[in-house]
Amino acid sequence: MTIEFNQKVKLQCTNIRIWKYSVTLLRVFVDTQIVTETILDIPAGAVQRMSCGSGIRHTEGNTTDTPNRYLQLWIRPNVKDTEPIHEWYQFTREDKLNKFCDITEKLPIKQDARLLSGIFTQNFNFDLNSSRRYYLYVISGTSTLNDIPLIEGDGLSFTEENKINIITDTETEIILFDLG
Repeated sequence: MTIEFNQKVKLQCTNIRIWKYSVTLLRVFVDTQIVTETILDIPAGAVQRMSCGSGIRHTEGNTTDTPNRYLQLWIRPNVKDTEPIHEWYQFTREDKLNKFCDITEKLPIKQDARLLSGIFTQNFNFDLNSSRRYYLYVISGTSTLNDIPLIEGDGLSFTEENKINIITDTETEIILFDLG
């Protein structure tokens, strides 16, 4: 998603978890029932989470003349009507370098799912549970995953796999959803 300068989005949400995965520096205006009229600088690599729980109204927008680039991810929690939460966590390059970092360890999901992120500069193998479902998205770079060539913006869903093999010649950033 890209939000242009002075563009604001108004939303009313209930019983949903929303993550913003910052690809570039985000300078956003946030106005919620929890955070009132605040400008947040969310660095690249950070993940912002809003748990809408029993319901939250919020407005957000870009406060710069440079487009913000981030991924917005929505998931329904298995626990409803909780207290709304708005928070973010800075994940470093080292947290994700040549491995998958479990984003949901720091920002829990309350669902049988995990959000993993990695930056790969070398080949990498990762074991999967073949009874679960997975969705992979290439944030940047190019790679080959289990013999399938992928470029920035490509997504791939798979089931009944027990391993992924990432082969890369260039730096590649990937998000992997582990779904029940």
